[in-house]
Parts: sequence; C-alpha cells; structure tokens
Amino acid sequence: MTPHSRCILPVVFFGAFLAGCRSAPDPSPNARDYPAQVNRNPTTLDIQVARSGRHASMTNTTAREFGPSTVWINRWYSLPIDSFRIGETVTLPLFEFVDMYSYTFRAGGFFATENPDTIVSCELESAAPGEPATMYPLVVVKGSYD
Repeated sequence: MTPHSRCILPVVFFGAFLAGCRSAPDPSPNARDYPAQVNRNPTTLDIQVARSGRHASMTNTTAREFGPSTVWINRWYSLPIDSFRIGETVTLPLFEFVDMYSYTFRAGGFFATENPDTIVSCELESAAPGEPATMYPLVVVKGSYD
C-alpha cells in the first residue's frame, strides 16, 4: 500500500459512512396514523387524482362541498386541506404529504436520491359539521412519476 492510498482510504470510508446515515425528520404537526376505525363510504367519489411530476391535482366534480379535510395517499401519507369546493381544482405538492413518523412522500425530482413513490390509492377524509369523519375513495387516473 502506497503512502498516498493510506491517506485516501480513511476519507473514502468516512464518506461512505456519512452517505449511509439518515437522521430522523423533525416532527410534523400533520403527522398521524392512518385512521383504521373510521366510517367508509362504499362508493368511489367522482374526483380524479392525476399526478404531474412532484404534484397531484384533483377536481371536485361532485355536487358536494367539503370543509376541512385530509387527503390520504396509499393509506400512509396525509395532508390536511382547508376546503374543497364544488368545481374546484386543487394542486397539492406531494413532498408535503407526511406519514405518522414525519417522513415525506418520495415525490421525485432532479436531486432525488431514491425512485419516486407511485400513487396507488387516494382517499379524502372529511366530516360534515356535527358528523363523524368519513373516508371517501377517489379515482387515481395517473399515479406514476412522469
């Protein structure tokens, strides 16, 4: 082993060690567990969810307005929304969806170190005033990263 390689070797090992470390994210106020014990609407709502890069868009084509709600992706990641009016289209940044441990949805992008997640299912958790929360399944028309 040459003297030059003796100096380089510790630097390489230290760099590999740092690359393998991943710290826990800061706790998010939106982090929560998927609600297993919630009313479920058996009918899928006519709200289509389409992914475009690092965002997901959905349009409320139902005849119902939703107040404060939570959008769930893949029964794991959630994002609260203020309201969802009739005919409104909302575009949600996928990197703002968090799981119960405050880890974010892998939305992809130029600097992403891992493959982006696919949207397999999307649900809207909402409650009318004075009513218990209900989970509404939505239609995912385009769930993969383009």
